[in-house]
Amino acid sequence: MLRHATLLDTMRARRYTLFIAAALGVALVCWGGGRLGWRVAAAASKLYRPCPSGEPCRILPLGDSLTAGIGYEGGYRVSLFELARAAGKSITFTGSLQNGPKLAAGVAFPRHHEGRSGWKIEEIMTTVPKPALRTVPHIVLLHVGTNDIYAHETREQMIERVGRIIDRLEQAAPQALIVVAEIIPLTDPVLRDRAAGYNVELKRLVGARRARGEHLLLVDQFSGFPIELLSDGVHPTRLGYEQMGSAWYAAIGPYLP
Repeated sequence: MLRHATLLDTMRARRYTLFIAAALGVALVCWGGGRLGWRVAAAASKLYRPCPSGEPCRILPLGDSLTAGIGYEGGYRVSLFELARAAGKSITFTGSLQNGPKLAAGVAFPRHHEGRSGWKIEEIMTTVPKPALRTVPHIVLLHVGTNDIYAHETREQMIERVGRIIDRLEQAAPQALIVVAEIIPLTDPVLRDRAAGYNVELKRLVGARRARGEHLLLVDQFSGFPIELLSDGVHPTRLGYEQMGSAWYAAIGPYLP
């Protein structure tokens, strides 16, 4: 019981710290490491604004069951929405599916998403551009690859398919900011190592494409994510989803009007 309380206090403190950092414009683009550098992100946010002022920023959560929110209705989208509201930002979610609470932060919660439970990268790709982008988003949050890890797909296959998803997203929404996540860890140590290797390749992919001037960010959802915050070895607990939402917000906060 003491261990659980300590973990709970730690996670709440970490979430509060992330919110303050984001509110000050310190974009911790990679969770726990700032690997792209907050100066780079802050400078980019001044030069490039994917979200128009005067209307809610449209955000497409795209991925598998972790985007859908298995184990906690609404998943990371709930805390992301709450953090944005607390900072005075106006956002909404897009996608062809819906779930989540009716209310969050005291207002109606935007329940749309494109999280396909059990789907691999190649299957998720088939939703782009339609039905995922029937409403064109300003920002895309992409967390894919967990089911491919379980299916023992190779890193090369996975990265090639992520590249093709990015191509499709850029074609359908050329002005959108695409935020790619290093996927969260898994309880099984062998699968966790495979996820870590995939994340390394993701970092290279995003870095190369950013160097060409593409509107991409990388968010580290892997480092510092305690496996104790997985409810079944794969899906986060409520606190785990809150940590994910905090990491997303720290990355995109400087880009929100």
